[in-house]
Amino acid sequence: MIAKSILKIFWLVVFTSFLGCSVKHTKILTPKQVLANPYTLEVVEELYDGETLFLQVELKELTTLPDKLTLISLAGFNDQQDKKEKFFNLQDLQTDSKNQITLAIPVKNLVEYQIQLFWGKQAWSFYTQIYPLLASNLDIINGEVEKLRECQLEDCQIKFKIKFDLLNKNEITVPKINLTLSLLENTEVDGLIIPNELFSKNIPINDLNLAADEVRQLEYIIAQPKELNELNTLAEVSISEKL
Repeated sequence: MIAKSILKIFWLVVFTSFLGCSVKHTKILTPKQVLANPYTLEVVEELYDGETLFLQVELKELTTLPDKLTLISLAGFNDQQDKKEKFFNLQDLQTDSKNQITLAIPVKNLVEYQIQLFWGKQAWSFYTQIYPLLASNLDIINGEVEKLRECQLEDCQIKFKIKFDLLNKNEITVPKINLTLSLLENTEVDGLIIPNELFSKNIPINDLNLAADEVRQLEYIIAQPKELNELNTLAEVSISEKL
């Protein structure tokens, strides 16, 4: 059994070889390290049934963080060093009376695993890396678009009111996303109708906190640039793959 850890500001890594025996990992922090690392993490029990790795982890918060986003990455490696990774948002995890949480990841032929804990700026940096994957598991459903025309004398402003439901199919809470609201005009090319984007607007939602399997109704209004008023425009909303 081999166990070692690396402690760095903003994240903590536990990298452990798995040989089918129980593993305990403890790191005693000095007062200086306590200031740099607001958490201690200890794997107190592990179970592998040949298909799924289960970990009982003791996680203690040493200080209160102004930014509550804390992410956990659990990665398992097989004998070919293929990597299977799963992400957790700490706010989704329930701790028991011993400040312990349970993590699980399905992986066959497991030989080692790695836990990474991210907080503060590093948590948001890590979130940016995994955001495209999370965004691919968000669905826009039940969309409705209403075209509005507001006029004062001969000066008119066209707006689109877009209402839709956002479904989170991820297993973790999604804290923030970027939406793209677009104005399109359909053009015919060789008998095919092709939408041509004329205008787009990026809308960051920084306080989304959409839980796993949650559906939430959102509504936005986009104003059309006046130079497009004579065109037969359409509107659509999509989830940006970049933050």
